[in-house]
Amino acid sequence: STPQLGDILLAFYRLASADPGVVQPPTPPGSAPTVQVLCVGNGATTSSTTSVSLAQCAIPADTLAAGDRVEARFDMAHTGTSSGFTVDLKWGAAVLLTRSASATETMFTGRSDIGIHSAGAQWGSQYWGYTSSFAARVGSSTDTGMAGVTIDFMARMASTTTNSVTLRNYIVLRYLAPQ
Repeated sequence: STPQLGDILLAFYRLASADPGVVQPPTPPGSAPTVQVLCVGNGATTSSTTSVSLAQCAIPADTLAAGDRVEARFDMAHTGTSSGFTVDLKWGAAVLLTRSASATETMFTGRSDIGIHSAGAQWGSQYWGYTSSFAARVGSSTDTGMAGVTIDFMARMASTTTNSVTLRNYIVLRYLAPQ
């Protein structure tokens, strides 16, 4: 269909290369960084009181390099009003964000930016809901992700219930470091 006012358009290009490992030429100073979509999709639903993985993005070894930046975004929906829930976003074993929401929360969103450096990763996370206030967190890990890492979108209910939490959509982007 014809793009409408407010639409976001993305373009992806394939490079003619005998080596699929060749991603892009170096980014010239002052130009926009090269962006790769590593994972995108819809997730699962849970009513469990035990933390459940609603989706995972497994980044293979030798994908990330020092200077790269990874961005994970997600949107969740909560149905019912009898139980609150908790959302977690993990980088390997490290927890990038964890946030509990009340039984009346209907929507929840989160973002984490992870900067890769030679000795690990440092991140900043933001999250908020329809009724939940904005919150932010920073942290670091010795896991660079260069040997491969899994980003895990998780949720659990606060008590036994027929309520549920659904991962409506998520995306994981890689901003390549200039070579």
